[in-house]
Amino acid sequence: KGEFHIAANLPGDNDAQAVAINNAGEFVGFSTGPHGMRACFWNRQRQPRDLGVLPGGTMSKAMDINNRGDVVGYSSTPKGNRAFLWSPKTGMQDLGLLPTGTSSEAFAINDAGVVVGQSFGASGMRAFIWTKQLGMRDLGVLRRGSYSRATAINNRGEVIGMSSTDKGEKPFVWNSRDGMKDLSALVEGTFPLSEAHAINDKGQIVVSGMDMTSGHHNLVQGGSLAGKSDGTHGDDSPKYFYLLTPTRKR
Repeated sequence: KGEFHIAANLPGDNDAQAVAINNAGEFVGFSTGPHGMRACFWNRQRQPRDLGVLPGGTMSKAMDINNRGDVVGYSSTPKGNRAFLWSPKTGMQDLGLLPTGTSSEAFAINDAGVVVGQSFGASGMRAFIWTKQLGMRDLGVLRRGSYSRATAINNRGEVIGMSSTDKGEKPFVWNSRDGMKDLSALVEGTFPLSEAHAINDKGQIVVSGMDMTSGHHNLVQGGSLAGKSDGTHGDDSPKYFYLLTPTRKR
């Protein structure tokens, strides 16, 4: 109806931020206050629910919610951050680490319950995909790359994100059939693309790039623009975002 509503913070908190919403109007993010940051779930009536923390943790942050009401994000633990999956039936579940990993963060989940994110360890930062059947798997890196992260997944199981290469950071698209591909190489024309942020079920992808004039990269962290504590951005150069739409070859 074009109405604007204020969602409540968790009791006693003085700040909150929402980052994702599903088709039922449920949304997630985090609420902060004297007791720190907590992953938060808001129902259709905009009432908040504290999702808690993993054992021994002091903070948590929700990053995405699917249409079944499953939530993903990350929580601190005594041994570093851990990616989590939360559902009303099971509560918060630790999704673990890649081999040799020391911390992990989940950024997105599709309606089949497949989760993607990043894991840090001896091999650096690596994009991962997690399923209930197979657990956490490394998606690898683009040619001559050393690190990667996955930022989103659609209901067709297509994953997008960023990987380093010998020519700088590049956006990737991954599926179980073709593996990881450089999105820049699939686009007609020359665009200085650096990271893919969102993908829908039609395969349309939102990608950030560089300012063609200054050559500055967008500052990206965890699927959103990274900012200073005062809400401003560290790089004042113009930011460019591109919408990529798949086309059929004739």
